[in-house]
Amino acid sequence: MSFGMRLPKSGITLKQILLFGTPVVVAGVAGLYFIYFHRRKLTTNAADALESPIVPQSRTTVGSTPKTPLDIAVALKNRGNKFFKAGRYQQAVECYTEALETCPEDSVSERATFYQNRAAALENLRQTQKAIDDCTAALKLSPKYLKALSRRAQLYEKSGSLDLCLRDATACCILERFQNSDNVLRVDRVLKRLGQEKAKEEQPNLPRNLPSAAFIKNYLSAFAWDPFTKEAAINDAKSPAAEPTTTAETSDAAAAAAAASSDKRSNMNFRC
Repeated sequence: MSFGMRLPKSGITLKQILLFGTPVVVAGVAGLYFIYFHRRKLTTNAADALESPIVPQSRTTVGSTPKTPLDIAVALKNRGNKFFKAGRYQQAVECYTEALETCPEDSVSERATFYQNRAAALENLRQTQKAIDDCTAALKLSPKYLKALSRRAQLYEKSGSLDLCLRDATACCILERFQNSDNVLRVDRVLKRLGQEKAKEEQPNLPRNLPSAAFIKNYLSAFAWDPFTKEAAINDAKSPAAEPTTTAETSDAAAAAAAASSDKRSNMNFRC
């Protein structure tokens, strides 16, 4: 059989069959090969995915649910901050409380912040003592937390605990190197109030000493108004220094002055 021979009843030669049929066969084989290996690859990847452990992502994307307790606590704190800015202080307190309950104990800085934020909300709710307690808790975790220290000084001043306020305000001034005018003015204001209170407390206990006799005489003489004695005193002050006289002359002069004074008074009484 030659390539030029014709098949019976068809008129197509074998050469033509090989020429057009071979590419079709090659394409079919290639397609089968691709499908086979593609399915095998998918099966292998699925098996690998089932065997490999799922590693959680350490960072949460926007809109994703926080995974760790610290992430949840921070999210609660942020929600509380929104309530605080909106003036919804009770809801803010609830969020900060839940954040403290969720936050791990070893996250010291975050817990101090939550306590301080809750103290700010409690202050706006006029729950002064609870706010002071939260500031104290924050300072136990972070002793140099200026925000909590300054807030506690302010709360102590409002509650009338001036000694404690002076202690905290002075500590703030030292840590801030006296750069914060609010705390400096608070120290000055509290010192004045403390001085006034201490003076009132000590005044009744001071010894009572009477003034001297000379002071009393001069003090009382300022209220006397005798026209004759005043006139004599003025004349004595204006007259030049007199020569020294004897005792007899002095007594005679004194008697004459007394008589003159008596005559003037009698004349005044007569005129009245």
